[in-house]
Amino acid sequence: MSMNADTMEAQLSKESSGGIQKSTDEIDYAERNEIDFTRPVTIAPDIFWVGIYLENDPFQCHPYLIRNGNESILIDPGSMIQIDAIINKINEGCRLSDIKYIILHHQDPDLCAAVPTLEKMINRPDLQIVTHSRMSVLIKHYGIQSGYYNIDQQNFKLQAGDLELEFFTTPYCHSPGAFVTYDRKTGVLFSGDIFFRRTGGFLEVLRR
Repeated sequence: MSMNADTMEAQLSKESSGGIQKSTDEIDYAERNEIDFTRPVTIAPDIFWVGIYLENDPFQCHPYLIRNGNESILIDPGSMIQIDAIINKINEGCRLSDIKYIILHHQDPDLCAAVPTLEKMINRPDLQIVTHSRMSVLIKHYGIQSGYYNIDQQNFKLQAGDLELEFFTTPYCHSPGAFVTYDRKTGVLFSGDIFFRRTGGFLEVLRR
């Protein structure tokens, strides 16, 4: 998960034969705040939540897009279960070929499994996987071909044009090389799975 929790207190879309149905909580929240969770949700200027809700799945990944020209950044892009919907939302924010960096906060498949497919679609030789060196030795087993930008070898910072991100390690929360990403300019913290909770519904998790 991540960031301005007030912006994303409820997102609970259900696919059915009659189209998208929403819970009462989501309808009430969306009406009050005019948020359309079927499209990218603006978190801060040029920062978007591009995820979806997986019904009856305890592993809810929250991908984010930082639009930054041809050095745009995708964070925790998710698994193959989500990939079609996430790609559609990314395309509303920028071209896939604009993505230069993919940040992976740890190695779990609900965050990383879609990366090999995304690599092929992004199709740029300078695409880099931003992670910790203790994670890259595991992440490579997904068959990822891009180069690695290991944060512990880069002073825990990433400079992408005028954008600077800072990284803070959170060892064993819940992986040895886990970390979080902070955009000081907007004050947005991308917290990965630090606040992950297996019990309770999607709305309950976001409210915490």
